[in-house]
Amino acid sequence: MRLKEYIEEGKTDFWKSHADYFIRELDNNSYEVAVFKRGDTPNAVYKCTEKTCDCPSKKACIHQKVLKDWIKADKPSPFGEKPKMEVISRLKKMGIKI
Repeated sequence: MRLKEYIEEGKTDFWKSHADYFIRELDNNSYEVAVFKRGDTPNAVYKCTEKTCDCPSKKACIHQKVLKDWIKADKPSPFGEKPKMEVISRLKKMGIKI
């Protein structure tokens, strides 16, 4: 959904409802799901499996859905298919220490 369409529908808080998720595999069936709403610092980080999540939601949460979709998509890298050294070089140019 584009920002213009979102505003035309009368919604007021674009950033609150549109988060980015970064998933990191911890071990065989355990993952960390970081939620980014603004900026480069995560708003929250939850430990999840396909069946459980440590977020405050009592029902099935969005983090589990995002995780299942990510696993179903064969765990794509957020950096695309770039070689590891190219990604590291790009991060260093951005001023991120590795």
